[in-house]
Amino acid sequence: MPRRLLLTVSDAKRMAQINSLVRAAGYEARAAFDGQQALDLLRIERPDLLLLDYELDGINGLETLRRLGQQSGGRVTLPVVMLLPVEIEGARREAIELGAHSVITTPYDPADLLDSVRMAGHVE
Repeated sequence: MPRRLLLTVSDAKRMAQINSLVRAAGYEARAAFDGQQALDLLRIERPDLLLLDYELDGINGLETLRRLGQQSGGRVTLPVVMLLPVEIEGARREAIELGAHSVITTPYDPADLLDSVRMAGHVE
C-alpha cells in the first residue's frame, strides 16, 4: 500500500478535502498546486503515488502526465490516480494511455477515491 502521496490539485478547497481524507486513512501527503510544481517535486522526491487533478492552473493534468512520461524515459512508472471531470470526452481513455492507473470522475465519492489509491498502489 502506498504511504507517501503527492497530491496535485489547484483548487484549495478540494486540496484540503483530499488531504484530510488521505491523512485520516494513514497516508503522508505532500501538496503541489499545479502541474509544473508536481513535475519539479517528482525530480527530487519519490512518492509512492501521484494523485493528479485534470483541472490545474498552467498545464492541465493530461499534459502533466504526458510530461511525466517524457521525464521518466517515455513511460510513467509511478502509480497515478487521475481526477477527471465527467464532461471531458475522451480524456479518460487518454489518461489511461498516458499511464494513469485509474481515473476517478469528479465529483467523487471519498470511499471510491481511497479505494483507487489503495488499488493503484498494488499495480507494478
